[in-house]
Amino acid sequence: MIADPGPIPARYVVESQRRDRTSTWAVAFDPQGAVERVDLTTPVDEERDPVPSALQRAPDPLALALAASRAATPGARLEEVSFDGKRAVRFELACADAEQAFAPDHPAVAIESALDCTLDGELVAGASRRWQSGRDADRAPARILLSREIVPGRYWPVRVEAETRFGMVVVRLTRYR
Repeated sequence: MIADPGPIPARYVVESQRRDRTSTWAVAFDPQGAVERVDLTTPVDEERDPVPSALQRAPDPLALALAASRAATPGARLEEVSFDGKRAVRFELACADAEQAFAPDHPAVAIESALDCTLDGELVAGASRRWQSGRDADRAPARILLSREIVPGRYWPVRVEAETRFGMVVVRLTRYR
């Protein structure tokens, strides 16, 4: 549900495919953001450390992303913990003090300016017992360019650059309607 000051999640559902396995999980939240139920299928190689009940709260990652797009303005700083049913991750959004000129990556996107922000994250609970979780200490935060020219009244992502353990990932808006 979209409300003031931002989205209120009711249910967050994930399907993850890795190698020849599919993992699914869902978390249901009450109207105050507390977890009502977590449905989790956990293969042996996905066992995780527990997440304290104080961190098992909304927002989920999608609700947090929507709230961040609403909170983004020049000079904005936002720090929040997100719970996805498996882990709690602290995210920090930091935006530049002013917009800059933007050269679109695709001719169908006519955007003149963007706000340059960084998004950093840190696993705070729910680490995998088999796989190293989290971000390498020397990896830079993701860079996100946001524009007010996509969705009236709020900033919306037009380009994301993130260094992962598998290499650089670039996501760019190429079309919208």
